[in-house]
Amino acid sequence: MTLGPALLAAALGSAPTVDVYTMGQGSDLFERFGHAAICVTRAEGTRCYNYGTTDFASPPEELGWRFLRGDAKFWVSVWPLPRMLEVYRQHDRTVWRQRLPLSAAEARAVAARLEHDALPANRYYRYHHFDDNCSTRVRDVIDEGTAGRLSADGRRSLAASFRTLGKERLAGERVPLLFGDLLVGRRADQVVDVHDGMFLPDVLRAEITRRFGVAPRVVYQRQGPAFPKDLGSNVPYFVVPGLALGALAAALGQRRWARALVGIALGLLALTVWGVALVSSVRELRFNELALVLWPTDFALAFLGLERARRYARLRLIALSLCALLSAVGALLQPVLPIIVLAGLPLFFVAFAGYPWRASSRTDATA
Repeated sequence: MTLGPALLAAALGSAPTVDVYTMGQGSDLFERFGHAAICVTRAEGTRCYNYGTTDFASPPEELGWRFLRGDAKFWVSVWPLPRMLEVYRQHDRTVWRQRLPLSAAEARAVAARLEHDALPANRYYRYHHFDDNCSTRVRDVIDEGTAGRLSADGRRSLAASFRTLGKERLAGERVPLLFGDLLVGRRADQVVDVHDGMFLPDVLRAEITRRFGVAPRVVYQRQGPAFPKDLGSNVPYFVVPGLALGALAAALGQRRWARALVGIALGLLALTVWGVALVSSVRELRFNELALVLWPTDFALAFLGLERARRYARLRLIALSLCALLSAVGALLQPVLPIIVLAGLPLFFVAFAGYPWRASSRTDATA
């Protein structure tokens, strides 16, 4: 990093104090993971650097598309401390402060880096929920200014995956949890080390306490009810529809439109998973093991005759059995078994209900 005259003057001036502020959960979905900011205090006042700034007022479909494409533009904004604290009080989010015990050289280095990042030419970055966000940026600024003190032993395991950590913060938000199990792929199930786990502000706060010996001080305490902690299980939300679709297919016998219903339902589910994987440039969405479980070719059940539909369903059951075996031996990391049940039950009834058939072509023709 090359310092301009203003940054050089800041770096050579009197040593500032540096505070890390971490914020608890908020009511909006994008607030459920918490937030982090870092503030520099000099004689003339306090400047707070917020790397979590974007245009949240843009249409949800537009912002969602940018996240899907890995093209969400965030930037660092600079706020006066009173304004920042007031915003989080208004949103009723707990705020903690930790003053970093830095040497004069370290404090100047951190302050200079923050001023560098706030310049118009440097302020923008492409957001990534796990790898590059408001909390990881604060982590990296501290590490750069302190020769890696914060992450010195950051490769020890948190004994949890990105998926587990994310689910814990989304407790009570059933729809996002379901979509997460469907659309978020293999990388989310890798075990996270402490360095990567600092994408979460509460992990960052704990590591600052451990590495710098600074206990967090509560600046503002949330007044509203506590957020839910009980995750529940997504399994029934996948298994029950599979049972219902399979039972419906069995009750209706081998009517063509019953097979079509199974094919369209499974095909749409597969099209969602495959479509997101194909259009996204985010690796957590691109490499989704459920693409092995859910096939867009299931739409063919709406058009195949009875015997061909039975043969196709048996082929799919073999493929699903292989996926279950791969999951059992640990080759697949994602929670695929509930989705295997969701797809397997109706396909089983298509393949075997009422077997053997008599005069199958006649039955199919009159259905």
